[in-house]
Amino acid sequence: MPYLTVFTPTYNRVHTLERVFESLKRQKFKDFEWLIIDDGSTDNTADLVEKMKKEADFVIRYYWKENGGIHTARNFSYPLIKTKYVISMDSDDEFADGALEKIRDIWESMTPEENERFWQVSGRCKDSKTGKMIGKPYPDGINDLTGKKQHKARLKCPLEKHCCRKTEILRQYPFPEFSDVKDITGDYVWEQIDKKYDTYCTNEIFRIYETDSDDSLGNGKGNSSTYRRTQWYFSMFCINELFSHITYDRRIVFAVFNLPRLTYLSNTSFIETIKTLNKWYKKLFVVLAIPVSFLIMCFKSRDK
Repeated sequence: MPYLTVFTPTYNRVHTLERVFESLKRQKFKDFEWLIIDDGSTDNTADLVEKMKKEADFVIRYYWKENGGIHTARNFSYPLIKTKYVISMDSDDEFADGALEKIRDIWESMTPEENERFWQVSGRCKDSKTGKMIGKPYPDGINDLTGKKQHKARLKCPLEKHCCRKTEILRQYPFPEFSDVKDITGDYVWEQIDKKYDTYCTNEIFRIYETDSDDSLGNGKGNSSTYRRTQWYFSMFCINELFSHITYDRRIVFAVFNLPRLTYLSNTSFIETIKTLNKWYKKLFVVLAIPVSFLIMCFKSRDK
């Protein structure tokens, strides 16, 4: 049984997938397997994987599924992962040299009590173009904080992080799958788990973040009504499930003011929006936010 699984969801990324492969070949730590879930690719990804299997000095497992979005690929992977730990890697990024060994060392350095408390190890990312670290560093002592105190401290260190997580816990929190969207942000699930477990934070670099291709995951999803519907779902989640964080999490305030705008831009009925909110006072907040929300929309439209 390998120590951990590297999980890569991919869709028509034959032109970037070898980047992940080359970074895995450079790892000195080899006690892992690479699980590739192909989310309905129509290019020759399968042929490339067969070629990589012949060159690899580690196990590669490949599965094809109907296209449904990265969150459905995550759900599809959970029954297939055999290891205690799993770390995701986008099909257009790469691991920093020595990343997997550092991750193993961190997990192994924990006491049994610490291993029970932490559900993930969170490291830093580096921009491939500038060579600079992305976002603010974690402060000293953050791993001594627990619960809401640690959550507050982590929110002060935004932008890209890269995490190795416990498989057993992920299986307990599958991603919701909606028929009208193919992209559900990871925070939809991570925030639910954060209510129960803490995160081990390190400023070690785990991931090299790439944005050099037109279809790079780091280049955003555009402004389509489908994407706005995806944002609608996450804003609804923030308001319905995380409203108690409103005093320290700016995303909750943003969700309140953004929800009316997203309702309009995603062609969603405002009646549906109000009915989906789970408390009367949340409905009131969103109704009162309508003027500000549409002012924001007007300013954004004018700037284009």
